[in-house]
Amino acid sequence: MNRLEGLDRRALIRRALLLVGGAALSLPRAVLAGEGAPYLAPERLDTLAAYADSLIPATDTAGAIDAGVPRTIDAMLRDWASDKTRADFAATLDALDDAARSATGKKLAVLSADRRAPVVAAFDADRIAALDSAYIRLRELTLIAYYLSEPGATQELRYELIPGVWEADIALGDDRRAWAV
Repeated sequence: MNRLEGLDRRALIRRALLLVGGAALSLPRAVLAGEGAPYLAPERLDTLAAYADSLIPATDTAGAIDAGVPRTIDAMLRDWASDKTRADFAATLDALDDAARSATGKKLAVLSADRRAPVVAAFDADRIAALDSAYIRLRELTLIAYYLSEPGATQELRYELIPGVWEADIALGDDRRAWAV
């Protein structure tokens, strides 16, 4: 049985916090903003950006690129990650780029969004089925970095600063947004 089946948003956040040991909550603001010199080589950073954009594209809300997800992950690798985590992420990004080259003859970063989507979907399915922990961490960190960003938390999710009365069952409106917690 796939260990990722049945995960909801709360379970994903719980796993991600275990993954980073709560470090995201104590990281300096500069890391979360992705400030500083890049850690990843330009080709890997481009692959990360293409992957993040494929996972969370811009729609009526900001996507992963607009939210600064690649810069945030790069800053976490530079300022926080162990050498093993850095090597795992680099190998995963290289494998993703190799999969794109095998499927299309081109690097992931140069493919259009519609040509990237099936490559990323196939890579995602293969790596999750194989329980590739490095890829799963990259995927989770991409999602967590997005939902911890201002656009992810305030545009993609609905945020209510001062909640009203608790209601157990509220129908979604036309915008179909989930609630940030």
